[in-house]
Amino acid sequence: MSEGLKAGGLLWVPPIPRLYPVPGLVLVWREGSGRSGFVIPKGTIEQYETPRQAAERELLEETGYRAWAGALLEEIVRPSIDVDSQEKQKRILVFHMHLRHDILQPDPAITPDEDARVVTGTDFLQNMRYPQEQLCIARNIGKISAGLIVPMTN
Repeated sequence: MSEGLKAGGLLWVPPIPRLYPVPGLVLVWREGSGRSGFVIPKGTIEQYETPRQAAERELLEETGYRAWAGALLEEIVRPSIDVDSQEKQKRILVFHMHLRHDILQPDPAITPDEDARVVTGTDFLQNMRYPQEQLCIARNIGKISAGLIVPMTN
């Protein structure tokens, strides 16, 4: 896999009685040196993984949600802010994630290693950590929430 390439996804949670009365997007809140905010769940693509498999694994690890990666929404390119990294920029493949129909909430056996939240409305957009991710969500949230993305199969 290309160095600096990451995979992640946007997961829309529909209204589910007694769990989520209002639909929303699953994001992660990250604290940082002057740059706290919401981010798309994402991470490194391991050598043995496809980008879709990496997006599924990262979503599970960071949020506890088991989902499958559908259509590739877009590729984000943003500057790297990691001081220890040799990479000048990060490339992120962002997939449309789909909840498994048999598991509609975070897996209780998984302890997410991030502060995952289901965000509603659009106010959260002003609290995105990276403007490139904010634009990606703004361009795709209408299609995702309306179910207009045609999923790809693995």
